Formats: sequence, structure tokens, C-alpha cells
Amino acid sequence: MKGVISMPKNSTYDRIVEMLMSKQLKQGDSVPEGKLAEQLGVSRTPVREALRRLAGEGIIRIYPNHQAEVISID
Repeated sequence: MKGVISMPKNSTYDRIVEMLMSKQLKQGDSVPEGKLAEQLGVSRTPVREALRRLAGEGIIRIYPNHQAEVISID
């Protein structure tokens, strides 16, 4: 399909969502970008992109110092 971007099945975004759903990351938790990247075995770029997507969904709040916080899990 032209114009459709497919994400890898086990994308960084999906893995972070799984962490949220399984309560590995809970509301109020700090989510350091570098530490999460290391834990997932990926570079900071896919983590940053996933966190931005989650921020757009109102789940994560991103701070300027490469830190994020879980603000809502529904």
C-alpha cells in the first residue's frame, strides 16, 4: 500500500506500551530516555520517537532534560 508506513511488530513504541500495561511503568514514574534505551537494547532515537508519540496521546509528559514522566494510563 502506497503511503502507509508499517511499524515493526515489536517496535520500541509497542514495547513501552507493554511496559505500561504490565505496570512495569506506572503513573508518576520517571522515564529516563537513556536508561530506557539501554533496557530495551536500542538507541535513544526510537525511544525518543516512542515517547513523543505517547506524549501526543497524553500518556507521557516530556521534560527538556531527556526525562519523561508517566502521567496517565487508561
